Amino acid sequence: MEKSTFVKLEELRSDYLRSLVGYVNELEVLKEDFTKTKVSLDHLIWICHRLSGSGQAYGFSKLSILAKETETKARNLEIGPAFTEQNSILISLESLISECNTILSNDEVHAPYLPTPPHKYHQQGRKVNLLLIDDDPEFSVYLSEQLQDQGYEVHYLANIHKLSDTVDTLAPLAVLVDMDFYGDQFAGSKAVSSWREKNGHPLPVIFISAYDTYKTRLSAVQAGGNYFLRKPIDLPKLLSILSREIEIAPLAAYRILIVDDDTDLLQLYRETLLEAGYQVYVAASALEALETIETVLPDLILLDVHMPDCSGIELGKLIHQHEDFSTVPLLFMSSYGNTDVELACARLSSDEFINKPIEPWRLLMTIKPRVERGRKVLRSDVHANKKEYEIDHLTALPKLDSLMALIPSLSSGSNDGGIVVLAKLDIRDFHTINNIYGPYIGDELLQRLTQDISEKVSDGDSLFRDSGDELYVLLAHYTSVELAQEQLKNIAHTVTKERVIQSHTVMPLSADIGAVVLDDSLNADEIISRAEVALSSAKKELAPSIILFEDSMKAEEQIRFTLAQEIQKGLENQEFTAVYQPIVDVDENSLVGAEVLSRWNHPTKGMLPPSKFISFMEEKNLVPLLTDQMLERSLTQLKIWQKRIPDFVMSINLSTRDIETPRFIERLRKLIERHELQPNSILLEVTETSLLADWEQAQIVIAAIKKMGVQVALDDFGTGYSSLNYLNRIPADKLKIDRSFIQAWSKTRDARLVTAMVSLGKSLGMSVVAEGIESKEELAFMQEIGCDQYQGFVFAKPMTPEVFSEHYLK
Repeated sequence: MEKSTFVKLEELRSDYLRSLVGYVNELEVLKEDFTKTKVSLDHLIWICHRLSGSGQAYGFSKLSILAKETETKARNLEIGPAFTEQNSILISLESLISECNTILSNDEVHAPYLPTPPHKYHQQGRKVNLLLIDDDPEFSVYLSEQLQDQGYEVHYLANIHKLSDTVDTLAPLAVLVDMDFYGDQFAGSKAVSSWREKNGHPLPVIFISAYDTYKTRLSAVQAGGNYFLRKPIDLPKLLSILSREIEIAPLAAYRILIVDDDTDLLQLYRETLLEAGYQVYVAASALEALETIETVLPDLILLDVHMPDCSGIELGKLIHQHEDFSTVPLLFMSSYGNTDVELACARLSSDEFINKPIEPWRLLMTIKPRVERGRKVLRSDVHANKKEYEIDHLTALPKLDSLMALIPSLSSGSNDGGIVVLAKLDIRDFHTINNIYGPYIGDELLQRLTQDISEKVSDGDSLFRDSGDELYVLLAHYTSVELAQEQLKNIAHTVTKERVIQSHTVMPLSADIGAVVLDDSLNADEIISRAEVALSSAKKELAPSIILFEDSMKAEEQIRFTLAQEIQKGLENQEFTAVYQPIVDVDENSLVGAEVLSRWNHPTKGMLPPSKFISFMEEKNLVPLLTDQMLERSLTQLKIWQKRIPDFVMSINLSTRDIETPRFIERLRKLIERHELQPNSILLEVTETSLLADWEQAQIVIAAIKKMGVQVALDDFGTGYSSLNYLNRIPADKLKIDRSFIQAWSKTRDARLVTAMVSLGKSLGMSVVAEGIESKEELAFMQEIGCDQYQGFVFAKPMTPEVFSEHYLK
């Protein structure tokens, strides 16, 4: 990057610090005179929203995190004081002000991170000369400037009689001609007709006129005109005619419009994209954006969701209601996560939504695939299939559906005698990064990692994201398996590169890779399955490995294929049943509820425990279907049992997949209404691992659950690395201590850890449940340290509802 760019970024950052001084002053006033009035909350939310979106973009990641936490608490307080107490907001507000002051007192400021060197996406191609003939100089200058902004080279002429000589001299690819010269409404068509009669030149001609009558249009047709446009000129329509109909268009820089009322971010993003070779337009309001779109047809529009007067979603609807702009891609940005907002954005822009803060390097990575797609769609170079272009929010990579759509068009025979290889990558122990450093750093690490791999793959190769830390690489230009394997080794080596994220030197990563050579006889599902089988073999090795699928693995592939078919059939045939383990009060030794657990009543293998099917269902994203069935069975049973024990509580497990795609929420709401249940008689159990897999999404889901009045339990507590970091952010009602800690006490009689867990849970207002109590000694220990409830074999094993009713509810 040139030195001047660093200077510009330093200047932008200095401007941002000056803005930060103003924000701090306003936050100090709010802190001194903070009330629960709407005005104070609105203003606090507005400031925090800006800081959460801009802080990390300027290199201040902690500022973004604290601002987002304060904003979330303020928004929850708007919903009701049950979510967040005022004191909690004041504590967050003080932390936010303190961080701002720390930043302002630090003299060492550096420019935001940009990739080096930045990718120049400006495309160098042929010049597209246009000749404009009009005797109105103001109109000629205006239209010339607009077309030049789109990459055309425009020459304008005022004298219609010089048409023939000018065409010979300049050799334009098209001519735009006004009809009216010197008071003659048909002068333009007469000159064109005379010129065509002399040399028969097939050059496209577009007539323009302020007089839109039958006679003027007929005159244009008789003169051999290709199109007729009425003044004032509809620029998008003219551009459409030039690019789609006449098929002349410059290979110009991609045009991007950024709409955001935060001027600090606007300037930073503008400078970043200009440096990368994009043509950038900015707008700070909806009205300004619409005026810009009228004169510039962007390849992509970046819209901030939260803006005054007209929100980004409302502006997106206005844009897409206009027939000339309906195909312009929209990319929504927001620093405040909200499921309803994201769904609204998805409906408008085919799932195009990214969370702020967006650092400059991530902005570039996010923009590239979207502008390329936008240019193709706008110019009708391809008939876009929605699924083919689904983009992952976090990494800006195409999703698995895109890969599935692409595979049928690939084959070994279509690659000039070469081979096509599909590889699946799994990053070893990536969840540990989230546990140790938190999901913010985990997300940024995944973004940096995918960017590094993207730069490593060759032209023509493609990278896709499945979910979590699993990626696919499609290698399409290799003459031998050995060369493809060498490239996979290079990619694996890239993964091991040490990375510094937000001042943390993250531990080195490693990847297991399973690969398969594409075969014309296999469909997309079979190819994906073989890559997964090869990856499964690689993960069994002690060291990170690259395994190529071999025929000897077909037996395992067949097992996996058969299992998938049997699970699908089992779900359809209601073969998955529910068993219930009692949850008991420690002091009274009385029944207070039950945890529902799934079993598979396999038609030939008998009753199978979750260990035989849950992990595979997670992998194939089938768990949400199982959750639906468990909700139906357990809540129907809850209604029956509450007739005998009115306060009976039913505990139901949620998986990582349920958090990622929370379809269960609407299902749960309908079941509560149908059975007329009290929401607080339902307890949803979530593990720390499922929460940390996507912390932002998890917060949204937990908030939605709590808003319904349903209880939440933190399951398997203590098995992750960051329990203490996140426990105070999770509004859980119960804390469930994992069985492994009870076993450790039984072996060592060291009570310190379990005692501390019980004390911690109670200090945070939670009741504590011990899992896996199997002896009277363990139960006595739970009574001694003040544990509230327990479950385990010492009282009862999981049992069918019939047996449960017979034993405890007769």
